[in-house]
Amino acid sequence: GDVVTLGNGTVVIRLGAVVAEVLDRVDDRFGSNLSGRVAVDQRDVDFVIIDSGQLADVQIAVRWLDRLSWFAPVLVVALFAGAVAVAADRRRGVWFIGLGIAVSMVVLRVGVAVGRDAYLSNLPDVVERPDAAAVVFDTLTRSMLQATRVLFAVGVVLVLVGWLTGGTGSAVALRRAWGRLSGRVGRLVVRPR
Repeated sequence: GDVVTLGNGTVVIRLGAVVAEVLDRVDDRFGSNLSGRVAVDQRDVDFVIIDSGQLADVQIAVRWLDRLSWFAPVLVVALFAGAVAVAADRRRGVWFIGLGIAVSMVVLRVGVAVGRDAYLSNLPDVVERPDAAAVVFDTLTRSMLQATRVLFAVGVVLVLVGWLTGGTGSAVALRRAWGRLSGRVGRLVVRPR
C-alpha cells in the first residue's frame, strides 16, 4: 500500500505517510505546528529493507502462481467429472472419489498436526514464547484447516451418494424405508377435504 512497496526484489518502507500521520497527531495532541515546520521533501524517506535478486525470482513465481490459482480447482473438478464419466460403474466412481477426498483430508489434517508438533518441539532456545509461535502457526494454517473440513464433508457426501444410489441390500432397504416414511408424512401433511 502506501507504506510498504514490493517489487523487483526489494521491500521498501515509505515513511512519508507514517511521518505525516505522526506529525498530525503530535499537532493535535500538543497544539503545536510541527507538521508545518518539517518540509514535505524531508518527510518522504524510503527505507530499503531487502534488496535481493532471489526475492525478485520468488516475487515473479508468486505472481504467476496467483494468476494461475483459479486453474487448479477447475482442473480437479474436471478430472473428477472425467473419472466418473469414464468409469464402468459411475456410482462406484462417485463413491471412490468421495472416499479419496475424505481420506486425503484426514491425511492432510494428521500431517498438519504432526508438522505443528515438530515445529514447536524444534524451536530454537532463543524463542522465549513458544505459545506465541503456536499462535502464529495456527493462524497461518487456519484457513487451510477450514478448507479440509469442508472438503472432508464433500467427500463424505459423495460417499453417501455413491452408496445410497447403489444396489447393496442396505442401500435398497434404506431407500424403501425412506419412501415409506416420506409417503406417510406426505399423507399426513396433504389430507383430502
